[in-house]
Amino acid sequence: NDSSRTRNKEKSSRQKGGSLGARIFGAVFFLIGLGIAYPLIYQPVSGVLKARSWNATECTVISSKVKSHSSDDGTTYSIYVFYSYLVDGKLYKSDRYNFLSGSSSGYDSKKAVVDRLSPGTKFTCFYDPNNPFEAVIERGFSLWLLLGLIPLVFCAVGLLVFFLGGASTKPLSNRSGAISGLNSAASYADGPVILKPTATTLQGFIILLFICLIWNGAISAFGFELFGKWQRGRLDWTEGLFFSPFAIIGFFILIGTIRQFLALFNPKIELELSNGNVRLGERVTLRWRMHGNTSKVTRIKIDLEGKEQATYRVGTNTNTVSKNFFAKVLTETTHRLEIASGQKVIEIPKELMHSFDAQNNKIIWTLKVSGEIPRWPDLSMEFPLVVLPMKKISEE
Repeated sequence: NDSSRTRNKEKSSRQKGGSLGARIFGAVFFLIGLGIAYPLIYQPVSGVLKARSWNATECTVISSKVKSHSSDDGTTYSIYVFYSYLVDGKLYKSDRYNFLSGSSSGYDSKKAVVDRLSPGTKFTCFYDPNNPFEAVIERGFSLWLLLGLIPLVFCAVGLLVFFLGGASTKPLSNRSGAISGLNSAASYADGPVILKPTATTLQGFIILLFICLIWNGAISAFGFELFGKWQRGRLDWTEGLFFSPFAIIGFFILIGTIRQFLALFNPKIELELSNGNVRLGERVTLRWRMHGNTSKVTRIKIDLEGKEQATYRVGTNTNTVSKNFFAKVLTETTHRLEIASGQKVIEIPKELMHSFDAQNNKIIWTLKVSGEIPRWPDLSMEFPLVVLPMKKISEE
């Protein structure tokens, strides 16, 4: 009827708006991260790489001091060294200590550098042979550049939201019933429906690989720098201590990426409902089929879960709380034939809540599949399930 078509149009408009909103949010998040990363990573790293080919010369300190910078967050400090040097008999002056901009906490470490470079001290600096006005004292990588990895996380999240955000808001009719969230009874075609997972193993691998390449690619330069210092016996233990957390995080990201790659070769499971109209109080048959080398799987478990999700604001902060209100093990078996394929009748109690999707509240139903594979990454997949309200008497 007309009211049903109007509701469908309104829902379609909201879904399109949600997709556009997700893409805009992702793009803004990416640009913010990029804007922060440019001065924190690109400029100093490009300067370090360029300075590797600069010429060394003797420099003389004219003046030096620790500069203090006060703000609402406290006082930070930076190194200031003004020095002179000769190139082809011509005198040049510079005050660049390294390629990092800004200031940071830690007065004592900066004071130690200034004391070492007191006025009149002669030391080796590096200048650009193509532009002798450009010079620097420390041309190597600084561990403080690792903090520039933080805005790269913003970039990664922004890209993922931009490319994957739209996929999560596709119209119901295009997703074969594989959508979490429904705010009213809708019209679905009767008959078998193959469910789609929230995310495939390949998608998970691509996401982890992207993060792994960004994170470990960024810290590798610092790792080689520290390794070179260690070989020359010049490694400061504080540098190694500062670098360790970033290296440990990178190691676990790498392990996770490798595991996700191995999971690509796991058997694939397919879930099918005998009827796309899953309603409260009614029975529907769930069938599963596993494709691939099912002999590797020693146990399979399928759970049905109902979850309530609420979003609320406290001042300027937005919090989301989730709580399971229903959980049932549909099947759990170690029998090889039942692992390969089987079926189970589902009946969701009629007194429970159907799928619901509002701005601040959601009721989400999910089928969770887990499988044990010895000495290999286990199976783990989630399939959103739309649960419709009970039929009205007029609909029967």
